[in-house]
Amino acid sequence: MFVQVLTQIVSFISYNLEIPLPFLKIEKNHFGTILLTNVTAMKGYHDAFGPITNFTRTMATVVMCTPMDRPIAVNGEVKIAKMMNVNVTFDHRFLDGSQGAKMYDSITDVFENPAKYF
Repeated sequence: MFVQVLTQIVSFISYNLEIPLPFLKIEKNHFGTILLTNVTAMKGYHDAFGPITNFTRTMATVVMCTPMDRPIAVNGEVKIAKMMNVNVTFDHRFLDGSQGAKMYDSITDVFENPAKYF
């Protein structure tokens, strides 16, 4: 009960009042709009999903998963390359499926065609 009340108070101060809490290492609006995390150093987490947590007040959680060797086609030949899943959990109160699909297509295009963007 104490932890629940404490997190609600800290969340209210950080987000509603926009007051940083440096002694807790929390800035105002600490997590932004989308929470990005990775489990790349954890063996076996090739397909992990992150939860939507009320405390972070984010509309999505993006998880970069552990890379693993997979077969891919390169110039008509099968090669082995490190591949990694990137999974997203959306909060449907902020984003519906069609908007999420457009975001997915944009992100996929960046990963598949990096020279186009960098």
